[in-house]
Amino acid sequence: MTKRKLVELHCHTNYSDGIPSVEKVIKKAESCIDAIAITDHNTYEGYEEAKKLKKDVLLIPGVEVHASFKGKAAHATVLGCEDIKFEKYMNIFELIDNAHSAGGIVINVHPFGGLFRPGFTEDGIVKKFDAVEVLNGMTFDSFNNKALHLAKRLKMKMVSGSDAHTLRLVGKYACEIRTGKDDIDGLIKAIKSGRVVLPKKKTGPAHIFASQVSRKIYTKMKLNKQ
Repeated sequence: MTKRKLVELHCHTNYSDGIPSVEKVIKKAESCIDAIAITDHNTYEGYEEAKKLKKDVLLIPGVEVHASFKGKAAHATVLGCEDIKFEKYMNIFELIDNAHSAGGIVINVHPFGGLFRPGFTEDGIVKKFDAVEVLNGMTFDSFNNKALHLAKRLKMKMVSGSDAHTLRLVGKYACEIRTGKDDIDGLIKAIKSGRVVLPKKKTGPAHIFASQVSRKIYTKMKLNKQ
């Protein structure tokens, strides 16, 4: 029997550059979605803390890695495995191979995200990913549309993610995944098979700018306490 799960595939906590605590992220997730991947930058610490909490939401192992190729650095999320070998700015092909060996998948997130949130846009690299994030909650519509056209042209599987750095955005751009199994393995296989329904939403500059301002204030306060 096919089950439809509303899943957040891209979310940050205070273990990287997000504002909310892991506990608050999980509580928010319990109120609006069925599963969540905490994808902090270059660390599983947020995910590891979430594992210890009692929760009514399925927790997917995740991490957003700063990878590279021939001098270009860009972001990629690894989902579905927690024992992957990685390091900051490692070769993207090596990262993908390591993730696949561990039973996970790799998403090309916000490929046209901008100067400070780059992704991979080269055809030869994009084709190696398991899916492309074509709707990112922290990316302007015009750049999301470029990601959509890229994915369609290369016949890639597509997903969405809120890229939430504030509590308000958690789950806002979650995608619906149709799976036959109510577990992590079922969700990962469904993504690889393209059984994903994207939300019919657009991103607005107001919440993007508001999130950026909140993060800057939070970062400054955090630094002042050190």
